[in-house]
Amino acid sequence: MVNFFSDFQNRLSAVVLSLFSLLSLFLLSGCGKPSFPEGKVLDSVKKMCQDEYKIDVEAKIVGRNLGAHIVLENIFDREQGLTKDATEHIGDLLLGVTRISLSTDAPLQFFAVVASDKTIPGVEAVFVRYVDDVKRYLVGNVSREDFFQRLIIDVRFNPSLLAERTVLNFFSNLSKGNSRTLLANYLRKNSDSTEFSLAFLRTILEMKLKENVHFEILEIKTKPIPEERALVYCRVRETYEAKLGYKPEDFTFPSDFVYDYLFVIGASNYLPEIRQIIPLDYKDEDGTLKKKSFPDEYRAFQNVETWSKQDFLLEDITLPQFLVSQMAQRIVRKAREMEPNSKQKEKKPAEASQKIALGYKVESVKGHYLTDGGEKEHTPSFFFDFKISQGSMKEIPQTLCDLSLEVVQDVVEKYHFEDYKEVRLSKTSSKDIKVFPKNTPS
Repeated sequence: MVNFFSDFQNRLSAVVLSLFSLLSLFLLSGCGKPSFPEGKVLDSVKKMCQDEYKIDVEAKIVGRNLGAHIVLENIFDREQGLTKDATEHIGDLLLGVTRISLSTDAPLQFFAVVASDKTIPGVEAVFVRYVDDVKRYLVGNVSREDFFQRLIIDVRFNPSLLAERTVLNFFSNLSKGNSRTLLANYLRKNSDSTEFSLAFLRTILEMKLKENVHFEILEIKTKPIPEERALVYCRVRETYEAKLGYKPEDFTFPSDFVYDYLFVIGASNYLPEIRQIIPLDYKDEDGTLKKKSFPDEYRAFQNVETWSKQDFLLEDITLPQFLVSQMAQRIVRKAREMEPNSKQKEKKPAEASQKIALGYKVESVKGHYLTDGGEKEHTPSFFFDFKISQGSMKEIPQTLCDLSLEVVQDVVEKYHFEDYKEVRLSKTSSKDIKVFPKNTPS
């Protein structure tokens, strides 16, 4: 997750922490049967938000994670902080989801609030909380400051809101025979010449043999998936006429054929782009037209009928993934406090000189939890990818390494987490990777 949210936290903390003071009284006074039975959790979220906060939300459960989604007119102000209205609505929603998470017999481990901005399509603010953290806070086991630091705050781009338009534009260009545009904008982004990309290349080349081409979109559905991507399933009928000198057997598929396509839409600089085009139709050796299954990576989404029109992305987060995201967020915050231009507070002289000596800006840190069975060795491990303002810096500075190891050690001790062997630090745009075994002194 990208972590640059100290401004967001400052504006949200007063609302959230004051609400939790009221929430603690509410919970400590309750006993007996759960207020929100497992089978009614989603309806309870919607009803509570409508009845008590006058806001409309969508809700769903993925694994042991409860998620609520709200659409707001304006989330961000000119200083890239949360607007007053967004702060209030998100605070209300966090409170409501917290109350339900703590008063249900559903085995929830995390809850998340996802806020979409109407004015900036695709941009979302995401807030993730560990249920056990709330319980510990309410009984005085976690300090107020540390409790807020345990809230994951992320801003992500969800291309699914613009994915449908991207695919429609693609077929518009295809019908016009803009082969150069299509090859330049789409295929060049595919690093592997897979079976699917070669099949699509054949389709592109055959466009030169056709005229009066028309694509009729019969069905199109979008599914948000992790890593700022979206799947687009598209059923489309192509009609065309063969140019003079060409026969039906010169084409892979006849005119009036109905294709199934799977598109993978990603994002680059907050703009959607087609990452992969996967034709699901093929002709076997005896000339029979057949359908392919979704590739293994997307097989879990093959039942397109279950794709909801109002769907929002709720990841099936695990504790180690939550911890590594929290670590990344804490690292950014500590690094910002050490920057020369950050706000001065009363500090010891040694601390002040260390702060001024930093000399660079940590723009973002992305955290990943690597597990056994992957291509990388020495896992499971915490992996952090740094984006630093000084692009010419080839190695990660020792000061940043020490700071990162200190944060990792602090977080794993607080959560009594032991399932990792090493910490890996990498710098974006550089091949430099530093590896530190577990319990390396900071």
